Amino acid sequence: MRLKTQIKLYWMAMFLGAFCYFGIFTPYPVERVYATSAKFDNILALTPTLTPTPTPVPVYDIKKLISARNIGGRQEEYARYIWSKWSPHGNYHQAAALCTNMAEGHLDDNAYNVNTNGSTDKGCWQWNSIHNLPDSLTMNCIEATDYTYAVWLKRLNMGITDGFYGMWYGYGSRNYNICMNSLQ
Repeated sequence: MRLKTQIKLYWMAMFLGAFCYFGIFTPYPVERVYATSAKFDNILALTPTLTPTPTPVPVYDIKKLISARNIGGRQEEYARYIWSKWSPHGNYHQAAALCTNMAEGHLDDNAYNVNTNGSTDKGCWQWNSIHNLPDSLTMNCIEATDYTYAVWLKRLNMGITDGFYGMWYGYGSRNYNICMNSLQ
């Protein structure tokens, strides 16, 4: 950069800084603070303070989903089990795990899907046959949830925080989003 341009940028920054300091122009809210010392009685000191805008965090409630979807019986038991399993990790993970399951296997032990490559997805978590998991695990929602949670927790402890739910086709799908909206 040429020297003249650098000098111009320097003075522009100084000018803007002075305006911000003396309160003539501020890009953010300013709180006026008066000095308490007698020496500074006639001076108004401006202390810039950022006022964060609170971002609304969605709160997910399993009761809303159960009533909106008329979930009952074994499916309600499975939904509550998944919800409780992920509870130590916060409301978002509870909702994401439950909605991923509902988008995939619909909380159904007997859910079964044949993929275009010939592999099969089984049970409420739709574990693929390439993982060579026994049917006694995949076709039992409680057992499959325990296994899925263990895999999720292992990945979390390894520092892998993104992409776990993305292993499932249903994550982020229309059914997933409907489920997430039903929880709010």
